[in-house]
Amino acid sequence: MKWQVVTAAALGALAIAFFAAPADALPLGSTSVICTNVPRAGQLNQSQSCAGSGGPAETDAATAELAGTSVRVSGSVQGVGGNYDPGTGPGSADAFINYYFTVLAPPGYVVGTPIPVLVDTLLQASQGTGGYANTSSASAQMTITDQFGTRVFSQVAATDPDPNNAVPVESRVSGTFVAELLPGEQDLVSLVAGITLRSNAPTEAAASADPYIRVDPAFLADNPGYSVIVSDNVTNVPLPEPKAIWLVGSASLGLIAARRRRSRVTRV
Repeated sequence: MKWQVVTAAALGALAIAFFAAPADALPLGSTSVICTNVPRAGQLNQSQSCAGSGGPAETDAATAELAGTSVRVSGSVQGVGGNYDPGTGPGSADAFINYYFTVLAPPGYVVGTPIPVLVDTLLQASQGTGGYANTSSASAQMTITDQFGTRVFSQVAATDPDPNNAVPVESRVSGTFVAELLPGEQDLVSLVAGITLRSNAPTEAAASADPYIRVDPAFLADNPGYSVIVSDNVTNVPLPEPKAIWLVGSASLGLIAARRRRSRVTRV
């Protein structure tokens, strides 16, 4: 997976410019997807998907959806057993979304006062059994960049430390984080999901990320008039109930293991 490098570069370039524009002119959300042996379309201001193959026994797919702001990737390797066969991989898939939001304040707002914003987050990653020489992996990450820098709100990874292990690896973060943000500033949300596929026996991997951003209802009860707006081509909707992760060409894996990671924000 190359998303760690791509994300860092994209965040650095975007952070230079995104605070200069007024809050009522938020930049459009953009997407990018990468699949094995498929020409990359680059960043577009619309949803994207792709489907690739690293050989007759490996398939992968990626989707970056602006309607609901979610990224998801999945793939499978059939494997042949015995010595490693190039037809079983390697393969990979990555999906990216960047979009913007801002907090709108009512008349009488005291400039410089931070407002509590809730970020509901659902990230999932899974890697199936591989049996022998399985170095497949899956990961997902969500970051928010404001005038103080980039914060990793949550991330998950599924990588078996023993490539000969036959036990599936699953991870999920599902919860709400609190961010203290200033009205009028443009905040950048970055979502990334990626998988790599390489195994000498049948296996699968998948990852997804999906957030929902809102002003804290408890704060609104005493301070009405605040709201969150997002890029015009993005839909900011409440999260669905957690489901088994999205997979292509194989049965879904139930995500039963949860890992909670603390960052520089507060979970409620």
